[in-house]
Amino acid sequence: MIDSSSKLIRAHEGLRLTPYKDSRGILTIGFGRNLERGISEDEATQLFERDLREARVAARQYKWFKRLSRARRAVVVDMQYQLGARGFSSFAKTIAALADQDFETAADEMLRSRWHEQTPARAERLSAMMRSDEWPTD
Repeated sequence: MIDSSSKLIRAHEGLRLTPYKDSRGILTIGFGRNLERGISEDEATQLFERDLREARVAARQYKWFKRLSRARRAVVVDMQYQLGARGFSSFAKTIAALADQDFETAADEMLRSRWHEQTPARAERLSAMMRSDEWPTD
């Protein structure tokens, strides 16, 4: 239920679903939410859980996903989370190798990417998990 002050503020602020600069140049989103003030840990957790659900749904779209071990599924979900569904879909050789259950090639292809250049520690850790089917110890 929306009370009268809520209705008034919503009418004045309007809804913007992408970040924008307000009349004072402050990065804002939603119904006038000042992003420069940051977010709470609860809000960050809510956003994370929503984005994680989206990454899992995107990963499940691949028929081969359910055949992967728990560790390898986690790698794919992690990549989906970081790269988005479209970004992950650009890993054509990795995806083909996963469909063939060729985890060595999948791991190699993960390291032959711009993603590896941009986030080397993450890419190396995930590639090692894909190759070994083991969770990292650190």
